[in-house]
Amino acid sequence: MFHQDIDAAYPTIEEMANFAVSILPVADRTEVSEFIDHVLTGDYTNSELKALWRRPDADVYFREGKHVRLLLGLMKEKLAAKRSGEG
Repeated sequence: MFHQDIDAAYPTIEEMANFAVSILPVADRTEVSEFIDHVLTGDYTNSELKALWRRPDADVYFREGKHVRLLLGLMKEKLAAKRSGEG
C-alpha cells in the first residue's frame, strides 16, 4: 500500500491517507480502524510511533513520528466518514 514512490503520486499526507483508505477492502475497514484507534489512544511517543511504522520494513519513511500520528489520524477520520456514508 505504501510503496517507496507513493509521494510522487500522492505528495501530501492527506492524499496518502485518501489513497490508503480508498483501496482498503470494505471487509478490513473495521479491523484497521480499531487498530489505528488502539495505536492513537495508546501512550506512544512520537519516537515509538516512528519505530512502529518502520518495524515491517515500510518503503515509506517518515522523519518524525508526528507525521505517522497525522497519517493514522487522517485515515481514522476517513474510515469513520466511510462508515457513516460520507465518504
